[in-house]
Amino acid sequence: MAVYRPLRLQRGACNVPIEMRTSRRQYNRMSFTRCVWPDLFCLGLSLVSPGSARTQTERAILRLANKPIHVNGGQLVQQLAIGGDDPRREYQLTRIQQVLLTSSGSIWVIDKSYSSPPRCAVRIYDSLGTFVRDAGHQGMGPGEWQSPITLHELPSGDVVLDDGNILGRVTRYHADGRLDTTWIVPIPIRQFRGISYADHDALLWLRIPVAARGSVPPSGPGGPQAFVRLSAQGRIIDTVRPPARPTVRPSQVEIRSRSGRGSLSQVAPYSAGSWVQWSPLGYFATAATNVYEVRLTPWQPSRDRVARPTIVVRRDVPPVEVTEVERADQRRFFAEQARAYGGSQAPNPPDIPRFKAPISEVMFDLSGRLWVRRAVASERLNNPRSSGVQTSSPGWFEPKVYDVFSPDGEFLGSIRLPDRSGFGSGLVNARGDRLWLVVRDADDVVSIIRYQIQWR
Repeated sequence: MAVYRPLRLQRGACNVPIEMRTSRRQYNRMSFTRCVWPDLFCLGLSLVSPGSARTQTERAILRLANKPIHVNGGQLVQQLAIGGDDPRREYQLTRIQQVLLTSSGSIWVIDKSYSSPPRCAVRIYDSLGTFVRDAGHQGMGPGEWQSPITLHELPSGDVVLDDGNILGRVTRYHADGRLDTTWIVPIPIRQFRGISYADHDALLWLRIPVAARGSVPPSGPGGPQAFVRLSAQGRIIDTVRPPARPTVRPSQVEIRSRSGRGSLSQVAPYSAGSWVQWSPLGYFATAATNVYEVRLTPWQPSRDRVARPTIVVRRDVPPVEVTEVERADQRRFFAEQARAYGGSQAPNPPDIPRFKAPISEVMFDLSGRLWVRRAVASERLNNPRSSGVQTSSPGWFEPKVYDVFSPDGEFLGSIRLPDRSGFGSGLVNARGDRLWLVVRDADDVVSIIRYQIQWR
């Protein structure tokens, strides 16, 4: 039997009810163990939105980012690597869940194997890439974890490990990896979307679904969402609702089975979408990727009296065409997927856009700089199976080119990342001009590499 407990947040500018859905067993468990979840209903928390201060008027600064400070962009120069072909156990990396770059320069890594169930490790390396120790191990006791999800650094240098989706548990470690405390997430696990951020006030941001008045919260990752902010000891502080995600309907490719009983839906390559991202400096970035425009909206509670302006970063870029050859290859790629889908078939040829959306990703680094992935022309591979480059369709891939902006929206320049690389985190692991990336070589061997960005 499901229990629906409405939360009406009354003190903020947005009087929006949040409905939390839990089973009777989960609700009783939380009431018995900590009695903290009812506090969410009794404290009258304020749900505040970016720019919701009553005394402020909307102000915006427009940044036209057409000429960068560094005209020739940034070049990545490798400085050191962790992993690769090093045979020692503590340097063997398989499937990296997250990389956390701490303020002291040390590297924390969540690594999960491809086995079922996966074997996990949380490893600590110093700023020179030397292994220091493991932080806990798989288990049910204090300082142990079952399936770690994310890592976040607090201003004190302590690191918080999120093991909440399975056990509703958060573990705090000292900077050297020793156990500090363990506590239970004070919201129903069904509503828990994981710890998304840790801000400069040592508050943890937990993502939760939001329901309209009289409706049921969505059980999946889609739909409106808000954040419950917790102290580093697990006490509920308040609830924040981010800016609304821009409404953009990406082109969908739907594959139906011959029997009509099943279907498979995928987003068409290079179609437009939308982003909402959080900055460590207290901004939310929103973007609809069908135009090159990113809005940096400062989050500020209603008690703030000084209005901070919204920054709008806009850039005019020429359209990037998808060639007819690539579009034909893309259609053939989806036709092959349809045949592999249990003998299914696509009823119509998929609609591959003639032009790419100008941007496809919005990120922030640890210094608060904005990274926007810009569309560029695809490159064809002569032998895609042996190239080691992940392709969006057989024989094609899009280079990873990012435009980098200062926290106040000034265009610094563009950087091309290695083809088989990723940030390994929800934030770009860069402070100043040092950047850490997760890189796979042509043999699929994983390394964590530190680069120096040399602006030209």
